[in-house]
Amino acid sequence: MFSKILVAIDRFANGNAVFDAALALAKATKGSLILLHILSLLNRMRKNGNNCQMYIAMML
Repeated sequence: MFSKILVAIDRFANGNAVFDAALALAKATKGSLILLHILSLLNRMRKNGNNCQMYIAMML
């Protein structure tokens, strides 16, 4: 049925439930998991009150 399952995970409470459900599906179908976790530096900077535009300008 499914040979590869892409799973987006995060650090929120539902991240564990999503992972568990995907793992169960992979086991049932003998598939494999591909885990995706995106780190957002800009979101972290916004929370800390840093200037994101200045950081982006430095990156370019």
